[in-house]
Amino acid sequence: MEKLKVILDKFLKNKNNTVLYIILIIGIGILILPGTFSHTDKSAKKTAVQSSGNSPASPSNNLEENLSKILSEINGAGKVSVMISYENTGKKVLAYDSKESTDTSDETDSARTKYDSKHTEEKNIIISESLPIVVEEEYAKVKGVIVVSEGANDPNIKQALTEAVGAVCDVPIHKIKVFVKK
Repeated sequence: MEKLKVILDKFLKNKNNTVLYIILIIGIGILILPGTFSHTDKSAKKTAVQSSGNSPASPSNNLEENLSKILSEINGAGKVSVMISYENTGKKVLAYDSKESTDTSDETDSARTKYDSKHTEEKNIIISESLPIVVEEEYAKVKGVIVVSEGANDPNIKQALTEAVGAVCDVPIHKIKVFVKK
């Protein structure tokens, strides 16, 4: 213990060691604050994330509003309101920084079966500007549509509204219901 004190005193009294002091302080700072320098979210482990709510993720958040506006422009339709029901909320597949390792062995058992094993280990979600990078996005699937229109008492208008909604939402016609507005 005495030897350590003597060495430490000599080191501290030497004025040429200021660079070493700075390096020592930076090293201690890095050890104390390891999470500060990380740009990845280590707590997330799934590749698919569900969006919340009963509406799809953007850009179709305003689908009901846009559809109401455009259907109102059909000659004779009058004021139109639209409600869309979704089967799911869609999903996003996030980018991962992953490490893949493959183990292959030539071992055979008495039945001459060869054993191969492959192991993939996912590491961290890749984040850019505080947001995860989305590799693929599946929008919510439309389950059904209700249209309420002032001009829906005319069969031709009703058919035009049904066909327009079917074309935009990619929904079979039997899942679209058009009603007369009060």
